[in-house]
Amino acid sequence: MLVPLINSIATTYHYTRPRALQTLVILVNQFLIPYFDADPRFPRNSHVGRIIWLQNLMKTRHGQSLMEKAVARLSSELSKDLEEKRRKLREFRPVSPFEWKDAGKGLRYYDDPIDGKVEIPENAPPRPAETAIWNVLSKEWVVVNGE
Repeated sequence: MLVPLINSIATTYHYTRPRALQTLVILVNQFLIPYFDADPRFPRNSHVGRIIWLQNLMKTRHGQSLMEKAVARLSSELSKDLEEKRRKLREFRPVSPFEWKDAGKGLRYYDDPIDGKVEIPENAPPRPAETAIWNVLSKEWVVVNGE
């Protein structure tokens, strides 16, 4: 019963099998178990009866709603995890208040709203301000916006 659900999730949401499995775990643990626990008739059914009940539920609008909630919950959890990883990366590797160092590669960088992640030469002084831009020709910081 669960393998077809994994396949359905993977196909419907264009997920990899591991991502579909993560969604299924959320669906079962956070939505289906509480749903079935709330119905006093469910425990009285045989194993086969429970599988049939689950199959029928997943065909209903409510079952699809539970699936969509599981997909949204996984998306939210993954976004939070990614943001936490980014925060930790920055928190534990600051070079100055305005730049960071990639621990794996040893490269210094700063975030630019236009150019994105900009590498800083190893021998450059610390970035003096949030709006400072590294000039590769003069090999010095240029502070923009009047700071």
